[in-house]
Amino acid sequence: MAKAGGVKYDSDETKDSVNTAIQDGVPFDFELYISESITKSLASDYFDKEIINALNDKIGNDYKFAAYYHIVLLVYVDGDMVGTITELNTPVSITIPYPNGVPALSEGYERVWKIYRYHEGKVDILDAKETDNGISFENDKFSAFVLAYEDIKKDEINNPQTGDNIMFYISMLGLSIIGLAGIKIYIKNKRFN
Repeated sequence: MAKAGGVKYDSDETKDSVNTAIQDGVPFDFELYISESITKSLASDYFDKEIINALNDKIGNDYKFAAYYHIVLLVYVDGDMVGTITELNTPVSITIPYPNGVPALSEGYERVWKIYRYHEGKVDILDAKETDNGISFENDKFSAFVLAYEDIKKDEINNPQTGDNIMFYISMLGLSIIGLAGIKIYIKNKRFN
């Protein structure tokens, strides 16, 4: 793997091709390739067993498998593909199409999507959100991905605390004022006795 300017290429040859194109003024381009959704039964046609096992182990029983995807950033110099970029220094937004075979969402449930990304021997979990065009997520590494989901009853969804405790603070302020006033009256009465 070759790295230049925070970008990691699949090889020194790819990096050199891009650098030469820049120096010589030769046109170069990048294309994001997203495979069609890949079912479990076809995964071994696209990925090594090690990758499949690592992704499946990470998903475990927490989420339901939706589809595998192969996502690659292709590099073209003068119209010819010369290699791929494997890492960027800044994440980009990617939207993958909805996979076939995912059951419809039941009434009273909300679907939570996750992306499991295998890259250089490590599986990372990325948050994803449903959009009109598919499932979107932020990503800076390119290789094998699994889209997974969990359906959660709407009344079971734990919303994070927003920090809106204003009534608590007002109550504490009021009690503090009353306490200070009580101390002042006590001290005043004590002086006159």
